[in-house]
Formats: sequence, structure tokens, C-alpha cells
Amino acid sequence: VKRRTSELLEALKRQKELSAKVRKTNSRLAEMEKVSIVGVTSSMVIHDLLQPLSVSSYLLVALKDRILNGSPKEKLLEVELKLEKSLNRSVKMLEDIRKLVGHQKGKPELIHLNEIVDKTISALVMNDQNNNSNVVFEINGNKKAALLFDPFSMEMILLNLIKNAR
Repeated sequence: VKRRTSELLEALKRQKELSAKVRKTNSRLAEMEKVSIVGVTSSMVIHDLLQPLSVSSYLLVALKDRILNGSPKEKLLEVELKLEKSLNRSVKMLEDIRKLVGHQKGKPELIHLNEIVDKTISALVMNDQNNNSNVVFEINGNKKAALLFDPFSMEMILLNLIKNAR
């Protein structure tokens, strides 16, 4: 009975550890997905920003032309107000992106690429609902690479690289 109880307690302990690991991995993947979504959203916003910035550019040319031609103040103010509105729209979009992304940047630290790649692939395989993960990571020999970088950013880069290669 003692041996069986001990085995059950050990199995329960292992199950708790695995559950904690799964929760941590799922949390990390959710964070990565959020960053990926932000990237896609940023691309869309950049596209949207081009329109007001182009308008601003044309308005600056028009304003300069009117100044050089001695246009009345009312005409200059009209162009200036349009320019201000266009620039404010651009600034608002950028502020929205900034709020979405947040101001948190990870601190650079010495990371070992082998460990980050293993961690990223493990998370990818664990989260692959279709069980079609065909990612293999193999290093021959005693090669180790380390660099000073934000670990989460490196994971995101690797995750995007793997997803884009599929």
C-alpha cells in the first residue's frame, strides 16, 4: 500500500509539473500570437497611414506654392487646416498602434540559440492541432551559438520564420 501510494503521489506530482509546463507553453504561444496579430495589424495601419501622409505631402506643396504666389491669408489658413487635420489623423493612428503594442521591450540577455530554437519548436509542435508539424531541428557536433538579444523577440522571429517556411 505504501509503495502504491508513493507511486500515485509521484504520478500526481509529475502530472502537476506537466500541467504547469503546458499552461506556461500555452501562455507563451498566446503571447506570440498576439505579437503576430500586432504585426499584421501594423501592416494594415501602415497601408492606411500612407493615405494621410501623401495628402499631407501634397498639401505642403500647395501651401508652399501659395506662399510663393502671395495668396491671401484665408487661402493659406485653409490649406494649413487641411494639413493639420491630415497630420493629426496620422498621429492618432500611430498612437493607437503604440497603445496596442505597448511600450514593453524585453531586456537583452545572453541567449543560446539552440535552447531558443528547441523551445520554439516544442511550443509549435505542442500547439499544432493538426499534428502535421514536420519541423526538425538537429545540430551536428558541438556547435553552440549565443548572442545578446531579447529572448521573446528571438522566439517570435523563429516562429515567424518557421511559419513562413511552411
